[in-house]
Amino acid sequence: MTTATFDDLEHLGTGRMRAAYRLSLTEVVKVPLDVRGDLANEQEARRWAQFGTEDLIQYAACEMIWFRGQWVLLMEYVEPVQDQWPDGLPDWTDFVDCCQVGYTLDGRLVAYDYADE
Repeated sequence: MTTATFDDLEHLGTGRMRAAYRLSLTEVVKVPLDVRGDLANEQEARRWAQFGTEDLIQYAACEMIWFRGQWVLLMEYVEPVQDQWPDGLPDWTDFVDCCQVGYTLDGRLVAYDYADE
């Protein structure tokens, strides 16, 4: 599915449906690997647009953008929480798959992977 190259970006990780790359100090792009990745990106963008920070779960800000010839999800950079799960985190983090939460550069605790796919 992915035809663009991202070799010039820092590769943060690859899951079942998407690969994540650091675009800048403050931004990450999530590149779909297949149709399920497209759906996951769209779902996260819709959830952020609908709820923002007004939901039980605090979400990382994101939006769909056209980048290098394809639709990707542009998300604010989040430093994943380590060594705290599940102790020491708010109860809402229990509702995030595999506790995929972390801190934004301005210190907010948010979910960075919140698609249901």
